[in-house]
Amino acid sequence: MAPPNIHPASLSLPPTRSIDIPPAATELAPAAKPVMSPTAATDHSRDRRQGPSKGRAQRLAILAVAIVAGLLSGSTVAASAQSSDVEVTANPSTVAVGEVARVTATGLGGLETAGFGLSNTDGASLSADGSTFDTSATSPVTDGSAQVYFKASEPGTYAVDVTDGESPIGDTTITVTADAPAAGAQLTASPGTITAGQPVTITASNLGGLATANFGLGGNSGDATLDPATATVTDGTATTTFTASEPGTYIVDVTDGETPLASTQVTVTGADPAPSMTTTTPSSTPTPAPTGTPSGSVPSGPSSASQPSSSRRH
Repeated sequence: MAPPNIHPASLSLPPTRSIDIPPAATELAPAAKPVMSPTAATDHSRDRRQGPSKGRAQRLAILAVAIVAGLLSGSTVAASAQSSDVEVTANPSTVAVGEVARVTATGLGGLETAGFGLSNTDGASLSADGSTFDTSATSPVTDGSAQVYFKASEPGTYAVDVTDGESPIGDTTITVTADAPAAGAQLTASPGTITAGQPVTITASNLGGLATANFGLGGNSGDATLDPATATVTDGTATTTFTASEPGTYIVDVTDGETPLASTQVTVTGADPAPSMTTTTPSSTPTPAPTGTPSGSVPSGPSSASQPSSSRRH
């Protein structure tokens, strides 16, 4: 049996469908290489040759910044370490009302000045030179050390603070009693107030078994002297003589050669004026001659007119 004769036009095909290509497929296609102009190609080639040099310069710059930052960080740490090394002491740490104690701060490093203040200013005061007392004082730093003088008019416990000008870096406490301490070295001045040029006897007592005692001047030393500066200790006592020709308040210390043991102060006022002297000046008017014939004088002889002639005319 022969196959049926089918005309192509009579065949019907199913409708065509469009195919959507996902965006990811387009990303897989290689990007077209841009076409460079001759000038751009030349610059690109030069940048590739200079690339390593620029990279080295940048790395060196970063290294230099890191080194400077490290140095700055090290100096900051060093400054903090100096503050932690500060030590503040008071000698003596217990005084009677009106007595003077010396406050010393050490380990101040590179500071030029140190500030001293009081937590309780009622009845207490500080002085850098021993002559002018106030509620605070600023003292120059020498070899990492600074000192001030303390005294109080009321009993109690006082805290003395030390600062670098802004931040506290150390402190100590001083006990002030109504009576003189029962133990420890004592230093007295007799008399305590003098006029310039007068001597003062300085006596150190309760020196224990010391063989010698060293006397010194703190704060406003001026032209004051101590004689002797080193005295022999007898029965726990040593003496020296203080003199000064300029008015002011002077601090006298006694030490065992290294450690301060006690201190006292001497007030010197202006010298009394010297008495005036009256000088008599002799008169320049001449004394008149006496009248009459002085006694013992020889009367003069007759005048030549009354005497006879020695020759005659013939």
